[in-house]
Amino acid sequence: VLVGVVALAAGAYLVRAAPQPHPASSPLVEFSAHRALPHVEQIAAVPHPVGSAANARVRDYILDDLDELGLQPRLLRATTARGNEVARVENIHARIPGRDSTGHVVLAAHYDSTSQAPGAADDAAGVAAILETARALRAGVPLRNDIDLLITDGEEPGLLGAHAFVTADV
Repeated sequence: VLVGVVALAAGAYLVRAAPQPHPASSPLVEFSAHRALPHVEQIAAVPHPVGSAANARVRDYILDDLDELGLQPRLLRATTARGNEVARVENIHARIPGRDSTGHVVLAAHYDSTSQAPGAADDAAGVAAILETARALRAGVPLRNDIDLLITDGEEPGLLGAHAFVTADV
């Protein structure tokens, strides 16, 4: 019985272990955490709350990267209020067209941070994942459905960018 319990525990541990990230040298159609990391480093270099000059630099970095991928990113500006929070937000939207689209898959993250932290985990890592995913998808055969990339602004003060996006007539 003891051997069975130990074997079961060892098996459960091995099953839950995270896979190793693909190196930067992996095929271009594969997601690579090593290729995504420089995006995190750029986005999370300094705190960049909504409306700040640092946030504008992050916004421009993301727009430039999407443009380099051959996408046509759009900046969706809005003044929005939610609860007692109000801000001018600048959401970023781009679409990877599908080959025979019957709908959309949306990948979403936000690029602003709090004023006290650079936001590497919240949410530069999410934005980097979207940018690397977009790069890998552009390197391969188009998927059937469109992929919408939504990178919102003003999430830290109260999901303002997401609110602006879902209430807009886009």
